[in-house]
Amino acid sequence: MSKPVATASEVSAIPSSGTNDKAGNTGAWTAGPSPLSVITASKLKIQGGAVALTASQTFTFSGVNGSGATVSYPSPVNLSASQTKLRAAGRFVLVDGDTADDTSAALATPVNQVRVSSSRKLRTS
Repeated sequence: MSKPVATASEVSAIPSSGTNDKAGNTGAWTAGPSPLSVITASKLKIQGGAVALTASQTFTFSGVNGSGATVSYPSPVNLSASQTKLRAAGRFVLVDGDTADDTSAALATPVNQVRVSSSRKLRTS
């Protein structure tokens, strides 16, 4: 089954809405400090946007531990394209529904996620 190919604007970083990590620290997850990074194929464009190949986002937990001390640490998430018939710059392309979840041992649920949501006309399987 074919899926719509994505551009950078269709890749998003969704921080966990959880207020605790697995260590029991209380706080919040945010996407950053750096913005979402999407590598694109400059020579293959769909409706004016370059096709997305990979994406990465560092999420940051900021909060306090049981003693009231400040806790802050990063957790990177990298999204790679699954195998597709269409390739750009010798690499597979991101398509609608591709996701990468945070596999950090410190993360409680729900997880941080980098996700693709595309409805472009160019499709691949």
